[in-house]
Amino acid sequence: MPPKRVGRPPHSQEKKKIAKKELKKAMGEIGHTAGWRPMAVKLLTVPIRLIQWGLAELKLAWRRKERRRIAKRRKGTEVLFQGAIVAQDSTHTGSCQWHKTWCEMLKDPATLFELAKGNGKVITGKGIIKILEGLKAKGLLPLTWASDNGPANVCKDVAKWLKRNMVIHLRSRTYQPEDNATAERGIQEDKAEARLGKGVILQHPIQGVRRMQATAQRLNLYRPRMSKGGKTSQQLTEEMPWWYTKVCREEFYQKASAAMQTATLDLTGRAARAAERDAIFRTLELFGLILRTTGDQRKSYAI
Repeated sequence: MPPKRVGRPPHSQEKKKIAKKELKKAMGEIGHTAGWRPMAVKLLTVPIRLIQWGLAELKLAWRRKERRRIAKRRKGTEVLFQGAIVAQDSTHTGSCQWHKTWCEMLKDPATLFELAKGNGKVITGKGIIKILEGLKAKGLLPLTWASDNGPANVCKDVAKWLKRNMVIHLRSRTYQPEDNATAERGIQEDKAEARLGKGVILQHPIQGVRRMQATAQRLNLYRPRMSKGGKTSQQLTEEMPWWYTKVCREEFYQKASAAMQTATLDLTGRAARAAERDAIFRTLELFGLILRTTGDQRKSYAI
């Protein structure tokens, strides 16, 4: 004969069903983020154990439903050619003599290849142009340069340089860091590996840049990128075609500029920026440089 179970007897399935129904109604009123304590105040007649059990069940179901909803609507962009887009962003690497130190990170979303640039100080328009000139001298100047709206990135000198060299500027929407997610993810990855950031004391401002570059080089060479079939960034750089095998810079620049101008007619502010970005992506897609998808099944929504 099995030993008698110690403790309170379990609640019946009928009681659980009733409690779950009441909890579901209460969640609709006070929100799905509420914990069991506010639920206990709301449902005085329901035992605490049933509230905790039912809330855990309902929250799990809600999270699963939310994940499915987000996955169904998720939009992605796969860059198919090197140099079609290069993303750039500034990051704080630490402090030197009570002053913050900075680094400029560049990342190609096609290969996930990363570069660290800068002198450790806050970037200026001249600094941005110097970085772009360096890429141009090596034959690595991209068709599209993605950045946020930092003062150096949007200054007149940089705008003139980009126009003169026929580089399309893919600017983020205001207060939307996810628009430059490629650079953001690269920064987070490298800073964590290099152990840089807030509270780090450096002997020289450029020390942070050198540590970021050493980390980027190591990851480029050795880290398998699972989103790219397990290949490293170095392998992808050696294998993937460049944008100039697909399109002429002058033709792309003219079509993208015309599309941006048409898309932003009678628009201002965030609406204009969103339309401008979409026009750039549509032009990249028109030339077969990127593939835009929606949902987990990666269905193309190309126009």
